[in-house]
Amino acid sequence: MMIDSPAESAANRRQTEPAVTGGPSTAAPGWRRPRRWLLALGLLAMTGLTSGWIVWQAGHDEGGGHDNGQPAWWADFKPTVWPQADHREAVIWQRHLEPLPEVVGGSGFIAHEGRAVFRWGNDHHSHYVASAMKPFLSALLLLALEHELIDDLHSPVAEVVPDLAGLNDGVDGGITWYHLATMTSGYGVSEGPGEAFAYNDYAVQLLYDALMGGVFGSDGDQILQEALTEPLGWEDRVTFRGFGDDGPEPKMRASARDLAKFGQWLLDGSVAGAQMRRGEPLSPTSMQKLRSLAVDESVPFTTAEPAPMLPGQGTVGGGEPNLMTKGPGRYGFHLWHNRSVAGGGPMIPDAPTGSLLAVGKLGQSVLWIVPEWQLVVAWTNSEVTDKKTAATDPDAAFNRVARLLAAAVEEARAGLASR
Repeated sequence: MMIDSPAESAANRRQTEPAVTGGPSTAAPGWRRPRRWLLALGLLAMTGLTSGWIVWQAGHDEGGGHDNGQPAWWADFKPTVWPQADHREAVIWQRHLEPLPEVVGGSGFIAHEGRAVFRWGNDHHSHYVASAMKPFLSALLLLALEHELIDDLHSPVAEVVPDLAGLNDGVDGGITWYHLATMTSGYGVSEGPGEAFAYNDYAVQLLYDALMGGVFGSDGDQILQEALTEPLGWEDRVTFRGFGDDGPEPKMRASARDLAKFGQWLLDGSVAGAQMRRGEPLSPTSMQKLRSLAVDESVPFTTAEPAPMLPGQGTVGGGEPNLMTKGPGRYGFHLWHNRSVAGGGPMIPDAPTGSLLAVGKLGQSVLWIVPEWQLVVAWTNSEVTDKKTAATDPDAAFNRVARLLAAAVEEARAGLASR
């Protein structure tokens, strides 16, 4: 991989990267500085993607990939490069999770220890995933840091968004990339950077626009696909233009089985279906950062008193200064941590406390990673909307799903141990 030295990188960036002044990015397509990196990435793709295609095609040629001891119902699903559980294990999961499609609705995909064990709906169809998109922005931010497109997570965003420097008497000039990635920027609220937690979709929009226009200097879909989803072997359509080419960005559409690939990568760094040939998108250090808790329990909540923002500032979703009643002690780099805090227990009491979640529209789209169970769960286009009530409602869908998963994991592990 050919990249400039840190000194050259900083100098080149100052000379070539466009400024962002709020609103949608208008930067010309094509990464400004790392063209050589993309060239190397493209050359390696010739081998990296081929391996995934060979696995998928082999399954197709053998009758859809379902003649290797799979139960008959598995043939109802589109072939995938995911390794699949054998008949004995798949039957265990089917028996325990049979109620799950009715509980959740939509489409979903579950992997245990890196193997597909349960699927429902059209898990290959791409749906709008809402806020389940947010950890992808954190991953792209860390990628920019690794390739020296930004100097530090604690560098001011005003370096590429100059208008921030004078906003709110200069207070917003102190907003850093770390602040934007952890909902502690104070953008659009009365508190200063780092002073409070505010789940604020205006700040996430600012992060996206600053990354694409001021750092990568390129099209959001190009960066998403070339830097993340292609190296991770995604099989289905993915886009930040989920509302059409003329619609707002980022409105991500993705399939459940591909969301699960991102989750598997977060869980253990592996890629379903084949060994990666293009190199990991992120180093182990950055992966650890992406999974880490970032907002300490001592950080106060915002008062939600509005403050001026950049002219024409859009939002990735909600229009309120703060959209959540939880956060400190439970929020990382746009991932939720199912931890207990002084003011209460886990968000999902029936799930292990090590669970990591990305949740869109209160549960309609979910990526759920359970390290204790070596489990990845993803669903889209569902009917679940009770994320906020799961902490106190045993009958909330999140808790019902957790109990079904727990029973399946227990029997599956016992079965594997007895072999």
